Amino acid sequence: MHRNVIVPLRAFFVLIVAALAAACVNNQDITGSTANRTTFAQNIQRPVPTRELNPPPSAVEIRAQCWMHYDRLVADLDTKTALVKQCVADRTGL
Repeated sequence: MHRNVIVPLRAFFVLIVAALAAACVNNQDITGSTANRTTFAQNIQRPVPTRELNPPPSAVEIRAQCWMHYDRLVADLDTKTALVKQCVADRTGL
């Protein structure tokens, strides 16, 4: 019984993917419009600053990275906390 349902669904999925691929080959979106091509091309040609691609880590992320760095190296919690605070201060420049 399950096979009777799955086979038509696979065929339907393959047809949808083929239709989307054909639309992409013709440089059109799914509705058949070519109006978005110039906007898309302009966005591609605009260089993206590296700061946008790799935003600086937040304070929470820095703290987590420092904690993971010292997690296996130090067993004492007080020492680990002091090292993490020093690591965060070094990385944030405070």
